[in-house]
Amino acid sequence: MNIHTPATSPNLARFFSKNSQKGVFFWILMFTAVFLWRLPNLNAFGLSNDEGAHLMWAQLAVDGYTLYQEIHAVQSPLFLEFVTLAFRLLGPSIAAGRITTLIGFIALAIILSVLAYRAGGWIAACSAVLLLGASPLMFSLSRLVMAEIPATAWAVLAVGLAYTAYESKRWHPGWFLAAGLALGLSFVTKALHPFAVVPMGWLLLMKAYQSQSGTFWRIFIINSMLVSVGTIVPMIAVPVIYGPEAVYDQLIAFRGDLRAAIPGSWDETVTHFTTFFDSHWGYGLLAGSGLLSLMFSRRELRLYPIVWSLWLGAGVLMLLWHAPLFRHHFVVLLPPLILLGALGLAAATDFWHRVITRDKVAPWQWGGGIVITLMIA
Repeated sequence: MNIHTPATSPNLARFFSKNSQKGVFFWILMFTAVFLWRLPNLNAFGLSNDEGAHLMWAQLAVDGYTLYQEIHAVQSPLFLEFVTLAFRLLGPSIAAGRITTLIGFIALAIILSVLAYRAGGWIAACSAVLLLGASPLMFSLSRLVMAEIPATAWAVLAVGLAYTAYESKRWHPGWFLAAGLALGLSFVTKALHPFAVVPMGWLLLMKAYQSQSGTFWRIFIINSMLVSVGTIVPMIAVPVIYGPEAVYDQLIAFRGDLRAAIPGSWDETVTHFTTFFDSHWGYGLLAGSGLLSLMFSRRELRLYPIVWSLWLGAGVLMLLWHAPLFRHHFVVLLPPLILLGALGLAAATDFWHRVITRDKVAPWQWGGGIVITLMIA
């Protein structure tokens, strides 16, 4: 796929060009449909113990009690503060709490679409929002007062900012600080994405590799320190604001105690993975097609599927280690799966458009195009 500005073949690029009104229209149409699908019956009773606890802690905070001092809460503070703010603005209700999660979903949809667009144009951007909206796990989590989606939005933003820092022709320390800050905000929303350091670290290595001979390690260390500073700042702010002893007891020691009480087992882990992929097997095939799109991409765009694959692999390894493991933890796999899948759909669309319009297709690209199409079909 000889990607142009950054869409696909020349004719298709004119339809989904960088400033294409049609591309914007189709994206808005898909996003609106995905969003409206989540609005009906937002006050419905939910079978989630976690949601009930979050609502209770937010209500107590509205009533004047202090998080972690007078309220024993085992959830990171940023999400609870946002739910508390929603209660103060809209009144305490299940719907108000769920609106907080929906805002996180909107942010996640936009950030994923931007990343997909940069790799594969408007076709990939529209595919990303469609895949995000169609995920059964994402649908249920986007209608619950839980921190998984907001934390994921911050983590995806962190990877996206790291990519922006990598692509920037001039060195801008602000991009690295912002990437670290977004990762830190993800941690203080919910510490669900520590493995995001893998794709970010790879991008830091690639950025240093672009530097002049003899400056590789200096550039890598400086950029890594900037990201680290950005990450640490919100993590330090939490114990300063809420008290170090209470934060350690409720947010750190509790997790160790929970792992000791519910250590899990390999059989349980396999069952959770099987359940997830039974409902998302199509995403796995699409992700494979996205990886195969490497053979179509220009050299400067080949890093995208590589980074998404590293991100996915690191997420799988983290979940294999994590205990206790629950269904909602698998949301961490969706961003790289969706980005790879969107790239695969863009590659297949471009391939067949070039075939139909009798545009030039290299002999070796025929095999890849047909394989990608079969994986998607």
